[in-house]
Amino acid sequence: MNLLITNDIDDNVFSTTISVKEMGSSELTNEQEIAICKDFPRKVIFKNLDFTGKFSVVDNAPVLTNGNDDEEVTLTLTNQEISVDENFVATYRTDMKKVADSELGAILNTKELVCQARCLLFTSVVKAELKRILDDIREKATSFTGETEEMI
Repeated sequence: MNLLITNDIDDNVFSTTISVKEMGSSELTNEQEIAICKDFPRKVIFKNLDFTGKFSVVDNAPVLTNGNDDEEVTLTLTNQEISVDENFVATYRTDMKKVADSELGAILNTKELVCQARCLLFTSVVKAELKRILDDIREKATSFTGETEEMI
Protein backbone atom coordinates (compact mmCIF):
# COMPACT_ATOMS: atom_id res chain seq x y z
CA MET A 1 0.00 0.00 0.00
CA ASN A 2 1.41 3.32 -1.08
CA LEU A 3 0.08 6.17 1.06
CA LEU A 4 -0.38 9.80 0.18
CA ILE A 5 -0.01 12.23 3.10
CA THR A 6 -1.52 15.65 2.44
CA ASN A 7 -0.84 18.50 4.89
CA ASP A 8 -2.69 21.77 4.54
CA ILE A 9 -3.45 25.04 6.34
CA ASP A 10 -6.65 26.93 5.63
CA ASP A 11 -7.79 29.90 7.74
CA ASN A 12 -5.60 28.83 10.70
CA VAL A 13 -6.86 25.23 10.56
CA PHE A 14 -4.05 22.70 10.16
CA SER A 15 -5.04 19.39 8.60
CA THR A 16 -3.45 16.16 7.57
CA THR A 17 -5.05 13.48 5.42
CA ILE A 18 -3.79 9.95 4.88
CA SER A 19 -5.16 8.23 1.80
CA VAL A 20 -4.25 5.34 -0.43
CA LYS A 21 -2.37 6.40 -3.54
CA GLU A 22 -2.14 2.84 -4.82
CA MET A 23 -2.39 -0.69 -3.55
CA GLY A 24 0.35 -3.26 -3.86
CA SER A 25 3.83 -3.77 -2.48
CA SER A 26 7.15 -5.18 -3.56
CA GLU A 27 5.69 -8.68 -3.04
CA LEU A 28 2.06 -8.12 -4.06
CA THR A 29 0.36 -6.65 -7.09
CA ASN A 30 -2.39 -4.09 -6.79
CA GLU A 31 -5.03 -6.77 -7.36
CA GLN A 32 -3.47 -9.20 -4.88
CA GLU A 33 -3.37 -6.63 -2.08
CA ILE A 34 -6.96 -5.55 -2.75
CA ALA A 35 -7.97 -9.22 -2.62
CA ILE A 36 -6.26 -9.95 0.71
CA CYS A 37 -7.81 -6.81 2.23
CA LYS A 38 -11.21 -8.22 1.20
CA ASP A 39 -10.35 -11.74 2.40
CA PHE A 40 -9.16 -10.49 5.81
CA PRO A 41 -11.12 -7.29 6.50
CA ARG A 42 -9.60 -5.06 9.19
CA LYS A 43 -10.25 -1.58 10.49
CA VAL A 44 -8.14 1.14 12.02
CA ILE A 45 -10.02 1.82 15.27
CA PHE A 46 -9.02 5.07 16.93
CA LYS A 47 -10.14 4.06 20.44
CA ASN A 48 -7.59 1.23 20.38
CA LEU A 49 -4.68 3.56 19.55
CA ASP A 50 -2.49 5.71 21.80
CA PHE A 51 -2.20 9.14 20.26
CA THR A 52 0.62 10.28 22.55
CA GLY A 53 4.12 11.29 21.54
CA LYS A 54 7.13 13.33 22.59
CA PHE A 55 8.45 16.13 20.45
CA SER A 56 11.47 18.30 19.95
CA VAL A 57 11.95 20.98 17.32
CA VAL A 58 14.55 20.73 14.54
CA ASP A 59 14.87 23.47 11.92
CA ASN A 60 11.67 25.13 13.19
CA ALA A 61 9.62 21.95 12.69
CA PRO A 62 8.38 19.45 15.29
CA VAL A 63 10.02 16.03 15.28
CA LEU A 64 8.80 12.91 17.09
CA THR A 65 11.39 11.72 19.62
CA ASN A 66 11.80 9.48 22.64
CA GLY A 67 13.72 11.93 24.81
CA ASN A 68 12.86 12.48 28.46
CA ASP A 69 13.28 16.23 28.16
CA ASP A 70 10.98 16.56 25.15
CA GLU A 71 7.39 17.78 25.32
CA GLU A 72 4.50 15.37 25.26
CA VAL A 73 1.48 15.83 23.02
CA THR A 74 -1.71 13.82 23.40
CA LEU A 75 -4.67 13.82 21.04
CA THR A 76 -8.19 13.16 22.24
CA LEU A 77 -10.17 11.97 19.25
CA THR A 78 -13.71 10.86 18.60
CA ASN A 79 -13.64 7.17 17.85
CA GLN A 80 -13.64 6.25 14.19
CA GLU A 81 -13.42 2.88 12.52
CA ILE A 82 -11.93 3.05 9.04
CA SER A 83 -11.74 -0.03 6.82
CA VAL A 84 -8.29 -0.92 5.55
CA ASP A 85 -8.77 -1.13 1.81
CA GLU A 86 -8.16 0.83 -1.39
CA ASN A 87 -10.62 3.53 -0.21
CA PHE A 88 -8.89 4.23 3.12
CA VAL A 89 -8.90 7.92 4.13
CA ALA A 90 -8.15 9.30 7.60
CA THR A 91 -8.22 13.04 8.30
CA TYR A 92 -7.28 15.10 11.33
CA ARG A 93 -7.88 18.84 11.75
CA THR A 94 -6.80 21.22 14.50
CA ASP A 95 -7.70 24.89 14.75
CA MET A 96 -4.80 27.11 15.78
CA LYS A 97 -7.27 29.62 17.29
CA LYS A 98 -8.43 26.93 19.74
CA VAL A 99 -4.97 26.10 21.08
CA ALA A 100 -4.89 27.41 24.63
CA ASP A 101 -1.88 29.40 25.83
CA SER A 102 -1.51 26.79 28.59
CA GLU A 103 -0.71 24.18 25.89
CA LEU A 104 2.45 26.03 24.86
CA GLY A 105 5.71 24.84 26.32
CA ALA A 106 9.39 25.55 26.20
CA ILE A 107 9.88 23.46 23.05
CA LEU A 108 6.51 23.70 21.30
CA ASN A 109 6.34 27.40 22.10
CA THR A 110 3.98 28.60 19.36
CA LYS A 111 0.48 27.58 18.43
CA GLU A 112 1.71 26.75 14.93
CA LEU A 113 4.25 24.26 16.33
CA VAL A 114 1.58 22.65 18.53
CA CYS A 115 -0.74 22.21 15.53
CA GLN A 116 2.07 20.81 13.38
CA ALA A 117 3.02 18.38 16.16
CA ARG A 118 -0.57 17.21 16.50
CA CYS A 119 -0.82 16.52 12.77
CA LEU A 120 2.52 14.72 12.76
CA LEU A 121 1.46 12.60 15.74
CA PHE A 122 -1.83 11.64 14.07
CA THR A 123 -0.05 10.66 10.86
CA SER A 124 2.62 8.68 12.67
CA VAL A 125 0.16 6.67 14.79
CA VAL A 126 -2.20 5.89 11.90
CA LYS A 127 0.67 4.88 9.58
CA ALA A 128 2.10 2.55 12.26
CA GLU A 129 -1.30 0.92 12.75
CA LEU A 130 -1.80 0.50 9.00
CA LYS A 131 1.62 -1.14 8.74
CA ARG A 132 0.83 -3.49 11.63
CA ILE A 133 -2.52 -4.47 10.09
CA LEU A 134 -1.08 -4.98 6.61
CA ASP A 135 1.84 -7.05 7.94
CA ASP A 136 -0.68 -9.22 9.80
CA ILE A 137 -2.97 -9.85 6.83
CA ARG A 138 -0.06 -10.38 4.44
CA GLU A 139 1.17 -13.14 6.76
CA LYS A 140 -2.25 -14.78 6.66
CA ALA A 141 -2.53 -14.62 2.89
CA THR A 142 -1.41 -17.96 1.57
CA SER A 143 -1.89 -19.80 -1.65
CA PHE A 144 -5.01 -21.48 -0.21
CA THR A 145 -7.43 -19.88 -2.65
CA GLY A 146 -7.61 -20.82 -6.28
CA GLU A 147 -8.18 -23.95 -8.31
CA THR A 148 -5.93 -26.84 -9.05
CA GLU A 149 -6.54 -29.70 -11.39
CA GLU A 150 -5.40 -33.15 -10.44
CA MET A 151 -5.70 -36.39 -12.30
CA ILE A 152 -5.78 -39.58 -10.26
